[in-house]
Amino acid sequence: GTLAGAAALFKYSRDMEREADRFGFASVVAHGWAPQAGADLWARMWREEQTRKYDRPLQIFSTHPASQERLDDIKAAAATIASPPTDFGRERYRAAVHPPLVKLLDEELAQRRYAGSILVISELLDDAPAEDKGLLTFYLGEAYRRRGLGDDRKKASTYYAQAIALPGAPPAAWREVGLARRNAGDLTGARSALQRYLADAPAAEDAAFIRRDLDTLGETP
Repeated sequence: GTLAGAAALFKYSRDMEREADRFGFASVVAHGWAPQAGADLWARMWREEQTRKYDRPLQIFSTHPASQERLDDIKAAAATIASPPTDFGRERYRAAVHPPLVKLLDEELAQRRYAGSILVISELLDDAPAEDKGLLTFYLGEAYRRRGLGDDRKKASTYYAQAIALPGAPPAAWREVGLARRNAGDLTGARSALQRYLADAPAAEDAAFIRRDLDTLGETP
């Protein structure tokens, strides 16, 4: 009936996707890229997929093969390549991604899938160049702060504090550290951090509010 016809259509779409995967894999290897890179990508996507507990469609009505299946297929294909290329293109990738990195991270958090975002940002941080460590650590703190479960706020404060000690920390990291210090009763530390925030971001949208906070702390920049 109708249900069987729909299932057959979705299966056809999945088969087409599998064929596209095989073609893409062959093209990647032919152009000198490491075949293992594809497996690493699908492994990361599969891990992210596991953080989503809800809204998973039934596989029979999916137009794509399951991520685990695609991961297994590409691992098997990579294992058949004798003397495989070893170029992962990491430096070229980082050069391309670095300019829009803040925008990409903002968009990641805007999805409100915080468990997935925490996984993604943590894995990016593990492999990040030194100049991106501060930025990614700050955004990891942001993911925990926005999720707000259990001791997430405490974890967020820890990551903010780590961020300001690393290269590439955004001005907002100093603001969050200053507010955390104020809430903890460390008024001297709070003044120092909030002043640093205003020095780094004098035209920030919340600059007037931060100056008011500094007034209540007994000193203005």
